[in-house]
Amino acid sequence: MFAYLPAGAPWDPYNLVPDHTKQLIYVADSDFLAVHVMTFDKDYLAPLLDSLGSLMGPNALAINAGPVPSLSSVSPPATATAGSPINAPLTLRDTSNNPLPDSYPIADEPPLYQITATGLRDGLPTTLTGFVSSSTLATITIPYAGAWNVTITSSLANPQTLHNGALQIAVDPASTDPLLCTSTFPTAITAGTPSP
Repeated sequence: MFAYLPAGAPWDPYNLVPDHTKQLIYVADSDFLAVHVMTFDKDYLAPLLDSLGSLMGPNALAINAGPVPSLSSVSPPATATAGSPINAPLTLRDTSNNPLPDSYPIADEPPLYQITATGLRDGLPTTLTGFVSSSTLATITIPYAGAWNVTITSSLANPQTLHNGALQIAVDPASTDPLLCTSTFPTAITAGTPSP
């Protein structure tokens, strides 16, 4: 049990959610347009106000133990083949530094993470993008051989690069496909003369 008077005035809390991991209590306050944060020991910490936009009459709360970029890491390969998908294993971690399971529905959230590759194509700077398909895998396909800088970052307001999430990958040329090759031959040659 706890007691609190915002600004010393009566209020009507609309919802309460405990965070057992951090041992915090969040209380929705529609009267004062805030979410109050208290500890399990009944200490009042601070109100969460409308720093990111208008907080209009909060009356429902939910805790999302989602990924934290600074605690997450990636283990991508050092080499790849042009045109073949590059799969970079991820370890996304929550606020308690616990790995998120592969079943975490990251695809249902706003695009928190992105993978990009920058390099040269025909001498011109080129940027390619891939996708993060789950909490354990990021994929990108680079169809051009050469040295490419690959980064995996969070696409939040202030993007952060994952641990080991910025590296250079050497992309080797793909095997020649005989069906895509063409040859031309002259219709007549002179004996003893090299054919072009």
